[in-house]
Amino acid sequence: MEFDFRRDTVYGETLIFDGNLNFWEQIADYPGITGASGNAFSLDGKIYFKPNLYLNSGDIRKHFWEYNTIANTWTQLLDYEIELRNNEIMHVVDDKAYMGLGRDANSKLLKDFWHFEPLSSTWNRLPDFPGTNMDISFATNSKIYAGTSGESSSFDSEMWEYDPESNIWTEKTPFPGEYRFNGIAIGIGNKGYFGMGQTEGILSTRFREIWEYDPITDNWSQLTDFPGGARVLPVGFAINNKGYFGMGNTASQQIDFWEFDPVSNEWNRKADFKGNSRTGSIWFATATQGYVGMGRTNNSNGELVDLKDFWRFDP
Repeated sequence: MEFDFRRDTVYGETLIFDGNLNFWEQIADYPGITGASGNAFSLDGKIYFKPNLYLNSGDIRKHFWEYNTIANTWTQLLDYEIELRNNEIMHVVDDKAYMGLGRDANSKLLKDFWHFEPLSSTWNRLPDFPGTNMDISFATNSKIYAGTSGESSSFDSEMWEYDPESNIWTEKTPFPGEYRFNGIAIGIGNKGYFGMGQTEGILSTRFREIWEYDPITDNWSQLTDFPGGARVLPVGFAINNKGYFGMGNTASQQIDFWEFDPVSNEWNRKADFKGNSRTGSIWFATATQGYVGMGRTNNSNGELVDLKDFWRFDP
């Protein structure tokens, strides 16, 4: 008899892990309409997910969903009340959720910013974003940062800090690297991290760089490159003061996953993602676990098909 030592069945659920016991576990599929990427945040042990604005057979996405990590169930909440948008920022700071910015159906930058109460589905408007553009954002050190990923042919480089305590936006040192899009930005501990992505144009350059922003000194520093190679649309989240990055596209869709230790500035490969390779995934994390799902993959005919599966990662 042959055994698969990368799998075990516990209480009827199949867990998949590597020799270091970091594993991926498939959880309940997203029950909403497919064909949407989106954004999510974690608060009080639950995940709140907002699909991107898409027009699909007349459907305009204004939904909000809650995922219960204990019960492994999805619940549709009341539709959100603010203007429809894509690519908004969503962060939790000191157990409070914040959402805003993004772009409307005509790709116009929206600058409104809100405090959101999931239980009551109430929205409290905060000062508008004062910048002229936004394509990266992260939360760290009890503050929220939003700005541009370098200076492009159409806009200047800028970075802004929102302080929930003072309710004020303050301009900070912008990202000093070459402009790129489709990268990844997250907060780990008390610092922000941004990297990968690609330049504009048909002959675009892809990056494997990782940069660190220190809010205390207001400085950026380039760190050890991502060892999985240059790529776009990676996923990333932070757990226990370490960063986890992977997937996305190089010349093809990838499933590798890596742990980054900001203290040692070192990378360690973890268990590969166990679902289908994909692009446009949703990712988020609680204090102890990460989640990746949805997106699109290529079928046997090379056509892009929508996915509804979700997976939980335990480092």
